[in-house]
Amino acid sequence: MFCKTCGKELNDDAAFCNDCGTPVGQVAANSVPSNDERKKEDNVLRLEIKPTFIFGYQVVKEFINTIIWLFIILCCIEIDPIALLECFPVFSLILIGVILVVRIIFIKAQYNKISYRFLKTKVEYVDGFLNKEEKQLKYEHIREITMSQNILERIFGIGRIRLYTNASSAYNTGSNHKQTGKNGIDIHCVVNVREQYQAAKAIIDENEE
Repeated sequence: MFCKTCGKELNDDAAFCNDCGTPVGQVAANSVPSNDERKKEDNVLRLEIKPTFIFGYQVVKEFINTIIWLFIILCCIEIDPIALLECFPVFSLILIGVILVVRIIFIKAQYNKISYRFLKTKVEYVDGFLNKEEKQLKYEHIREITMSQNILERIFGIGRIRLYTNASSAYNTGSNHKQTGKNGIDIHCVVNVREQYQAAKAIIDENEE
């Protein structure tokens, strides 16, 4: 028997080459990981990012969204929103308050079920709230990772991390966390966003080498 690395002749019962240390025979065969071992290794968690629910940020953001959507809906059904507010100020404020409270409760419940997990070769997005949603993105398909903070996010100390593929667009970045129909992954409401961005970028860059 000969060593496959250096060519030195070895005893038939040798486990390693005495010259270069290359494992041979049964040891070499056992050193090749099986499919199950590879899958297990691939599912080792490197980094997990979860959106953080910040009450003040959500109240401001959802209040603005509620006003805009109510204005649009009332205009579509030909009701003057200003006249409605003047005639029924208490009713209008109660309506806005109820919508706002329901939205805040719903968002908080959502955030508890959302996670973005960076594994060995892929990123997994999981949303287990109401309708379950999952998405996987291989590192080899990621062409760019970016970090951003709008004015409101900077005030509350959070930001957004986006992963783009060759098929994704920088303009397809709505505030909704849902990943359906998007080729990349949008990670929102990230605390310590710069540190999390650097950690995620390091993992992705490592897999490009």
